[in-house]
Amino acid sequence: MDGTDDDFAVKVLKPEFFHAARVQREIQGLQRFEHPGIVRLFEVRTITLGTESRTALVCEYIEGGSVHDALKAGRLPTKKQAKKFARGLLEAVAELHASETIHRDIKPANIMLRDGDWAKPVLIDFGLARSLSDKTFTRYPARVGSLLWMSPEQLSAERARKASDIWACGVVLHSVVSGEHPFVDMAALDQLDEDELYDLFTVPPKPLPDSAPKSLARLVSRFLTAEPLYSRGTAQRAVTDLKGK
Repeated sequence: MDGTDDDFAVKVLKPEFFHAARVQREIQGLQRFEHPGIVRLFEVRTITLGTESRTALVCEYIEGGSVHDALKAGRLPTKKQAKKFARGLLEAVAELHASETIHRDIKPANIMLRDGDWAKPVLIDFGLARSLSDKTFTRYPARVGSLLWMSPEQLSAERARKASDIWACGVVLHSVVSGEHPFVDMAALDQLDEDELYDLFTVPPKPLPDSAPKSLARLVSRFLTAEPLYSRGTAQRAVTDLKGK
């Protein structure tokens, strides 16, 4: 990185939420990715803040805002943009899964839109990512991820799988197309606990609007299947399906 004029984003992790050794090992594994839909991780550093050592992730800076920002502003994609967004997101997830890596926290706030373009989604924030080939530091049962975007198995405090990332993609795609969460009335969110969320997530999602692209509606329906997990399919299969449309 030295001697460059590039902009960087630096995220300092809170020690109470992240095991430093786990982050060092798992995030360093992501440095090998060179994919337009995956944020470039340049370096993992240990820095000192006061008397504490903290892990800092040095990543590329992505201009354009997140999917969360776009949804909050009511800026939904067109049909064509939505299909390009879905393909870009799923290509990035397929790249991760091909290397036996899972993200575990796919949600609108963790997907940037490069230059504000729906056709250029970029996955960020790999603080919870892990390699399936390595020993995990997480002690199960444990809920890992963000509640509204967790799969039913994650809400049950089970180990996350590739299928858990696929579920999260389904929730994101539904939200992007419809402008609302597929299961939860956000106005009543504060009144729900984890067990109630699980009950909501194991029933069919809200229907997508009739104007939704049929190819995406089929994907969302498949992705948001609580059981069996294999029925959600894979990211690569979904990319292939979208290419054929």
